[in-house]
Amino acid sequence: MQEHKVWIKLAEEHLQSSTIILEAEEPIVPTGLYHAFSCIEMSLKGYLLFRYRSFGKSWDLIKTLEACSIVDRDFETLRKAVTPVNAFDQSSCYPTSRVHIPKPTEAQKHLRCAARVLKFVKKKAKRAVDITERRIAF
Repeated sequence: MQEHKVWIKLAEEHLQSSTIILEAEEPIVPTGLYHAFSCIEMSLKGYLLFRYRSFGKSWDLIKTLEACSIVDRDFETLRKAVTPVNAFDQSSCYPTSRVHIPKPTEAQKHLRCAARVLKFVKKKAKRAVDITERRIAF
């Protein structure tokens, strides 16, 4: 399987995990947000791999989004979806007074943002043509 497809598949799994966790009778919000964050991260990095671009070891979703926007300006339309979720990077796994954990209803908004980003990336990759002029299918 091509590397970018592995990243997209992982993004789908993180979205599924986030959905299960945040839609539970007693949602575990920090864990659900971690998976929503990871869904966006894997989606954007998967797109960069699809377009043969490298990316550093950064968990900053805004920087990763900006790298995607250099390749395709349409990614800038995702800024409002990515920005609020960016606060829940790897550091949010550790309890600190700096990280605000939202209520479950607010966390649902972040889940929808992650779903939007994944759908956007999959649509972009499906429409794109690789360098050998063959369609890439997911």
